Amino acid sequence: MPRGPRSNPTTIALWVNAVLLCGILVALLGRSIPGGNEAFAQQAMPPIAGGGGLFFMPGQIDSNLYGVYAMDVDRQTLMVYTFVRGEKTLRLTAARDISFDRDLRRYNTDPHPDDIAELLSREADDARVRESGENAARSTAEDPNANNDGTPDSPGESPNE
Repeated sequence: MPRGPRSNPTTIALWVNAVLLCGILVALLGRSIPGGNEAFAQQAMPPIAGGGGLFFMPGQIDSNLYGVYAMDVDRQTLMVYTFVRGEKTLRLTAARDISFDRDLRRYNTDPHPDDIAELLSREADDARVRESGENAARSTAEDPNANNDGTPDSPGESPNE
């Protein structure tokens, strides 16, 4: 007795394949939900609020201490306020004028910027030495009878031959 089209093993395998592909499609579409792409431990960047030259950003000051960073753009001042839980208030923790901070070039950095400049100079010199060595090797490969100074190897030969 012939099998019906529904009991054919190929048909069953195709239906199972279709169901699995639909499941994969649902999983991929579920990933595109806003905020769904972030790692579980990663938190979204806190918003920065401000206007008129004064900007505020909430942040974690210490392991158990939270507060607000404030920056006055017009006066070039940075301030830090911490939240005191028991008093339910903000307390000014630190403030400084940052107008001259941008002019610093070598404050509390490692390696020292002069060391980096020296390393870059050495690297450029090494590249030039390598290039000149490759050019000399190329010219020797083109004319194996010529010395680096352009004189012939054997006496009696002219350099223009």
